Amino acid sequence: QMKQSLERMGQLQPVITRQSEAGYQIIDGFKRYYAAEKLSMTALQGKVLDVSESVGKAMILAYNKESSPLVDYEEELIVCSLKHQHGMSQKQIAELTGYSTAWVCRRISLVERLDETVQSQLTLGKISAPHARHIIKLPRGNQGEVTRSIMEHALSSRSSAWLIDKYLSSGSKVQKQYLLDHP
Repeated sequence: QMKQSLERMGQLQPVITRQSEAGYQIIDGFKRYYAAEKLSMTALQGKVLDVSESVGKAMILAYNKESSPLVDYEEELIVCSLKHQHGMSQKQIAELTGYSTAWVCRRISLVERLDETVQSQLTLGKISAPHARHIIKLPRGNQGEVTRSIMEHALSSRSSAWLIDKYLSSGSKVQKQYLLDHP
């Protein structure tokens, strides 16, 4: 759609960037940039903001809040980056982004409590953020096998929640395996 819009009407809004040592980093306008690349455009209008990397990341959340919301997991990765790479507290992240501390806490919790293999499936779009919110109820060691069952049986988020609750309440390994094989 963006490619068609650029062809038909030209660029309507500038790409918002910040300058870093490596060059320019896009804050807003990713779709415009990639559509322009596909059209072999040699230039785009842009606006360069003088902001730090952490403020730039917070601005990505702000720019995408209304127009084209980010996927939950993308938001979570940005929030975790602010915490881990920039050493910010949850309260500082909340103040910077304009979201509540509870919102920030939920985003961080989802990423930090998910096994890396499950995070990969979430990144690839093989499971959704609602699936992941149910999966974090499980110990990390069980998340991968339950996620595989969810994907193999194409379970909805609601069905996944049921499976996880039954899995957690079942006693033996045999019962758990039966649940995973026959959700």
